Amino acid sequence: MLPAKIASGAGDVPDGEIWLEDSAVVKSRNDNYTYFYAVSPQDVFLFKYHGTTQYMNIDLSRLPVIQAVDVSGGYLSGDINFPSPCYVTAINMSYCEYRPESFANCPELNVLICDNTSWSSFPSIAGCPKLYTVSFKDSTVPTYVDDLLIELEATIPPTNTYGIVDVSGANNSPPTEASLAARTALSGHPRHWTIIASISEP
Repeated sequence: MLPAKIASGAGDVPDGEIWLEDSAVVKSRNDNYTYFYAVSPQDVFLFKYHGTTQYMNIDLSRLPVIQAVDVSGGYLSGDINFPSPCYVTAINMSYCEYRPESFANCPELNVLICDNTSWSSFPSIAGCPKLYTVSFKDSTVPTYVDDLLIELEATIPPTNTYGIVDVSGANNSPPTEASLAARTALSGHPRHWTIIASISEP
């Protein structure tokens, strides 16, 4: 997601991998949840976790300069605690069970990838006006295509042109009047966004 020197996370690492740039990780357990704390904040720009451990919380609050978070394939089902202020520009949560209520605490977010998810509802992206790449390929949230497009149209300023939304290969209920209007607004002048949808989508 970002060019970075990657080193294996130090400390007690579970099955799978935890990668941080020039940093270390410590782990503790409480109430069947696993907590990971980054302990060397000054140089960490990328946090990456690929593993199978569930019921896991990740505390990134000590990483004030973190720019990218990749927990794809980790089946994460706990919380992610972002720093404040947050400068994360890219998040990959593909194959992730954890569904945040909102990404509003990531106002600098440019790239959001949540492919192959089966969330019960779509997390809010209100407060993320700098998005230009959003992907929910092969996902199974019943109304997320409509929710996503409506919220994107309301959140992204017209000056954010030539973005892309990939919602191909996913299940969705029939488009609503509001979502059809949002599609038109996103793909027309002045935005010119590209919407990649399933064959059954208009």
